[in-house]
Amino acid sequence: MLTSIDDLRSLRFWKAVAAECLGSLLLVLVGCGSCVDWDTENKVVRVSLCFGLAYATIIWTFYHVSGGHINPSVTFAHFVTRRVSLARAGLYIVAQLIGALIGAGILKGLTPSSRGGAATKLHQEMNSGQGFGVELFITFFLVMTYFATYDKKRKDLSGSFPLTIGLAIAACHLFAVSILTH
Repeated sequence: MLTSIDDLRSLRFWKAVAAECLGSLLLVLVGCGSCVDWDTENKVVRVSLCFGLAYATIIWTFYHVSGGHINPSVTFAHFVTRRVSLARAGLYIVAQLIGALIGAGILKGLTPSSRGGAATKLHQEMNSGQGFGVELFITFFLVMTYFATYDKKRKDLSGSFPLTIGLAIAACHLFAVSILTH
């Protein structure tokens, strides 16, 4: 593993940080764009498939540059398991947050205000503890799937690793969207 100093001196590192920013921007723009209230028919399926397919595509696009984390929880898990340096984890997370904010800003600019935007709120029958529990579970599911599919020691897997991650994202959304959002 490279040290934080080695990372900071590398042009490849800064390309990876930029890739994480762009990947997060695209995920928020496209994924949250599917949440905009154009119609309510099949909304859960639309949102779930959009997030899953977008995540898979973004990982496929940026894995060779940055590892395709795109999510601070994935980056944090990589740091905790000592797969990335402190500098890489910190700057990836900052880049992901900046990218997400820019993506949200672009989406706001592209969406008519009459459509209500892509904001969600907790379902009225759920309390904040239950909402946190659901989010914790689906985040664990994502990180577990990410580590299981990218384990270089495994020889029993074939197929598209990014698609596996995308399907996990879609499954989590199919589970959580209708019980978390109102």
